[in-house]
Amino acid sequence: MSKDEIQFIRDFLKNLSPRLILSLKWKEISKSIFQNLKKISNLSSKDTLENQFNTKHFRLLIEKKGKFYPLILKEIQPLKRKLFYNELVHLYFIQIFHDRPFYFNFLESFFYINKEPDIFYFKPLTGFFHGSSLDKKFKKGLNELYTGLYEKDQEITINGLINLGLLSELKEATSGIENQKELKKRKELIRIVESHFGSNTQNYFFKLNHLTSTMEKVISFVNKYKIKLDSNFILFSLCLTSLYLCLKESKEGINLEEIYFKIKS
Repeated sequence: MSKDEIQFIRDFLKNLSPRLILSLKWKEISKSIFQNLKKISNLSSKDTLENQFNTKHFRLLIEKKGKFYPLILKEIQPLKRKLFYNELVHLYFIQIFHDRPFYFNFLESFFYINKEPDIFYFKPLTGFFHGSSLDKKFKKGLNELYTGLYEKDQEITINGLINLGLLSELKEATSGIENQKELKKRKELIRIVESHFGSNTQNYFFKLNHLTSTMEKVISFVNKYKIKLDSNFILFSLCLTSLYLCLKESKEGINLEEIYFKIKS
């Protein structure tokens, strides 16, 4: 592993609660983590990768040619810092809703600036310049999860949770008792999901303890119902946790709904 990979994993682990770390099935995770992280979406050229990644305010930094300086959020102007926070969330959602490589190391230490105003440069982990990829069904599940939450359509949210492997379809051939059990599971998981992803979406603060609490509840739910977690959750959890770590110091809430509808329009 490279130095930046080791540092990334350290930063990820040290910000998880001891309860969550102990509850995870590390033997199972260790078998699949590198296999999943190394899933490359494609072996595109440098120019193609940059075109796929680049947004109005973000650029992919594969080769440092010229003067680049580490982004230190507390030292830049408040308006530029606010721009970075909002555009990083925008970048995160683009990865969920668009067909493009999936990057997951959104810690402050992987971003750079230069003399160009309002442009931020993202440096992928060594060995992950081409990004990773989520399985199509899992990515569809994330898409449906966010769509259902922001458009207030619980059926779409449930479909998303089914595609994520956390819930099952109701079946006519199944006994009424089994379907009742599944409906109970749905209510339980919907409460967890809506309390996290669906609350204060117009003025959202990325509080790490809130994320950790939600992760603990999901793990408890998974263990309670003996659900085998899709290995794609590893990538997604790394990405989501790094996003929270980068945004946790934001003094202003972020309008997630506005960003979502802008991307979907």
